[in-house]
Amino acid sequence: ECLSTPCLNGGTCVDLVASYRCDCIKGFNGTNCQYNIDDCASSPCLNGGTCIDGVSEFHCNCTAGYEGTDCGRNINECQSNPCMHGGRCIDGVNSFTCTCARGFGGPTCE
Repeated sequence: ECLSTPCLNGGTCVDLVASYRCDCIKGFNGTNCQYNIDDCASSPCLNGGTCIDGVSEFHCNCTAGYEGTDCGRNINECQSNPCMHGGRCIDGVNSFTCTCARGFGGPTCE
């Protein structure tokens, strides 16, 4: 039965009595290994990230302010020390706020 090479996507055909079985490689399933398993089905991307399905993998396109393989990490906008003259930076999502020292003001305590 394997003479017709029925197994797709790298699957291995095993001859049985009057039939065959396909052993699929990781990432595929179905009688003939014809289906790419949807790695996005479990909604692995957090914080509004968009999941892109691949073969036995996924990739998340993160919304602004988030990063990481699953978009689970808030980007620290305070890391670049945007607040001047001793101002204290408070990190937000895709934003920051400066608490300014006396005598200074504006978004970055200029």
